[in-house]
Formats: sequence, structure tokens, C-alpha cells
Amino acid sequence: MKHSKLKLPRTLIIAILCLALLFSATIVVYANNDNFRDTIDDILSLFINTDMQKFFIDAEDFKPYENDFKTIVDILTDYHDNIGSNEYTAFGVNYNDEKHVLSYKGTDIELSDSEQKSLENVVNVYKQHKDGNLYAIYVYEDSVYFTIPSGQYALVYKPDSNAPTSLFENDDDVNVERINDFWYNVSYVIK
Repeated sequence: MKHSKLKLPRTLIIAILCLALLFSATIVVYANNDNFRDTIDDILSLFINTDMQKFFIDAEDFKPYENDFKTIVDILTDYHDNIGSNEYTAFGVNYNDEKHVLSYKGTDIELSDSEQKSLENVVNVYKQHKDGNLYAIYVYEDSVYFTIPSGQYALVYKPDSNAPTSLFENDDDVNVERINDFWYNVSYVIK
């Protein structure tokens, strides 16, 4: 009995080698480029809710920067009150001209040097975590929500004795973890 050798067409072998090379190059770029990695992570989080399972800010990471977070809360609640909003107000967190900016309806909010440093510190607290990108900050009633791109998690400032019961409006299935007197990790329950 004669054994026949499996012969693969030359083009198939070349295609497999090209894919392996492309995959290797992608891994190298991914490992060495924060912007590329953040973009891929954001795209993946649209399809796979990885950040709601893994992302939260623990008390030890938060404590050194609590005053920075409170500075941002004060800026945005004042802005919210000055525009006379009775509903929630959304503020974008963007990167512009080598610094992060807060914006409202596409207009950047002017920050002092110390306020800018606080914003950079807040953004960096999020970036310390694998799935952490501060995406937007919402002022709603008496609370301020620091959110990630998927909307599945927020660090919430709530200056009363009642813990938040939702991530936004009418959300029943949330995990709430108190960090300290007025700060909470809030995320959707994984079902």
C-alpha cells in the first residue's frame, strides 16, 4: 500500500504564512502602542462586555486622588447649575492638543492650571486599569457619574447618605460598592 503525501497548494501556504506574519506584527503594535490598544479595547468592548466584569476603582487607588475627583465634581456641578439644566448634563472627556479637555456640546470648558492637573490625574486613575478609559462625566440630580465607553460602569459621587440605586435612570440590576462616604463603584449586574 502506497502512502500519498498531502500536498497543499503553494498559494495556500503563502496565505497562511502571510496571515501568521500579519498576526505577529499586530501583536507587536498592540503591545507597544497605547492608542492602538485603547482603540482595539474600545471596539472589543462593544461586542464583549469585558470592562463591566473587570473594571472598578478600588479605595487604595482612589484615595490619593479624591481631591482631584472632587475638583472635577465642583467644576461640572457649577457648570450644570449655571446653564440651568433640570435634567442630566453630559460632559465629554477628550484629548486635544496634548492634554485632556472637558467639553459640553462640543465646546471646551476652560480650566485653570490646577484644575487641568486634577483632570489629568483623574484620567490617569482610569488608565491604571486594563479596561479603563474615562469617557464622559454626567451630572444628574445630586450625583456625578464618571463613566467608561461601554456605559457599564461609573464611579459615582453622591453627596448624601443614600447609596445610588441605579447606574442612570430606572436601572434595577446594578452592583454598588461604597468606596467612602460619598463615592461608589456602580456597575451593571452580569446575568
